[in-house]
Amino acid sequence: MSKLKILHLFNNYLPPTMNWAYNLMEHLPDTLCFVTSRSFLKKNFYNSHFQYISNPFGEYHQHFNNLDNKHRHWYFGKILTKASEFLQLENKYLIHQIKENKIDLLHAHFAYTGCYFSKLASKTGVPLIVSFYGYDYERLPHTQPIYYKKYKQLFKEAAQFICEGPHGAKILTKMGCPSSKISVVPLGINTKDIQSYKRSKSPDQLSLIQIATFTEKKGHIYALKAFHKALKSGEHMHLTMIGKEKHHGGNIKNNVINYIKNNNLGDKVTILDSVDYNYLHQYLEDFQVFLHPSCYAEDKDCEGGAPIVLLDAQATGMPVISTTHCDIPSEVIHGQTGLLSKEKNIDHIANNILQFYKMDSTTYLKYCKSARAHVESEYDVVESAKKMKKNYLHLLNSKK
Repeated sequence: MSKLKILHLFNNYLPPTMNWAYNLMEHLPDTLCFVTSRSFLKKNFYNSHFQYISNPFGEYHQHFNNLDNKHRHWYFGKILTKASEFLQLENKYLIHQIKENKIDLLHAHFAYTGCYFSKLASKTGVPLIVSFYGYDYERLPHTQPIYYKKYKQLFKEAAQFICEGPHGAKILTKMGCPSSKISVVPLGINTKDIQSYKRSKSPDQLSLIQIATFTEKKGHIYALKAFHKALKSGEHMHLTMIGKEKHHGGNIKNNVINYIKNNNLGDKVTILDSVDYNYLHQYLEDFQVFLHPSCYAEDKDCEGGAPIVLLDAQATGMPVISTTHCDIPSEVIHGQTGLLSKEKNIDHIANNILQFYKMDSTTYLKYCKSARAHVESEYDVVESAKKMKKNYLHLLNSKK
């Protein structure tokens, strides 16, 4: 049997925080991965086994869209961009590539990418799969209502929709997506490449870490306030928060820094900009509990599924303190691999911090072992990729 040819569609290939998308594609069995994107981040996640389809019209659009309106070429660029969109030059170019390479399936990553490239499916007859991941569930249509209409059309045109877990599937069903078109495929990590570290912890001491882009849904301010509250009952604790401010992300990071200054927490909280993903797991060795209280943002942004970094942390043998937000309860098992609370509940988060703070070594090690075992059995990327491949084959067989 010949290998499946899948064309993966992106808006931007590929930000460092989307390593999970690369891992999934890399582990798809008996599959030829083709990748196209409206723009490419040079040298990020390059794979010699992938076949990259450069998209000159997409990159052209991105170039002029990134120009400030005071730039001397801005107006000229807008006219050319609109002209090429009207003539559908980008679609015509990709349609030719799809036919030339005899692509079996189109897989759009994020719903807005699916909306943008949906005509490729109707023009070529190649089935389109769309994966939802996070803010494309509710934030995108909430902040840009035109997407309510686009989603309804997408639900008709696309052959299948992929969610990370049952919560995401429920959201799509409520939005009008036929349940028969929805499949759940958890994102995974390569557990074989991640070392499980043997940690120790004595009662009445705790080292916490949160790694996340500074956006509202990551719950940084709730993590910080809960930590501050817990400090009043246990002084031998330290919190490290690592993350960059998202472009147009508001003042989340500044608010956190100001709270630290105003409450004299400088010796208890460390703020860092980033950690290279290649060294992430080794870096986590020095900490005892991963703190990540995700929540719904005011603009309805959400995790959709669950943050992959929770799997990374548990794979190193580190328990997690998080919330019951979206599909997190599937990734973090309350009372076994971590402790969960309702989102935005500072008192409950603080109590969970104190529970780990007071925890004896024997109980703590049980959490550590359970965390690693849970990720190994349920969230290995090899198994996730196999499940995705089965979805591909089932879809193709149903279309015959």
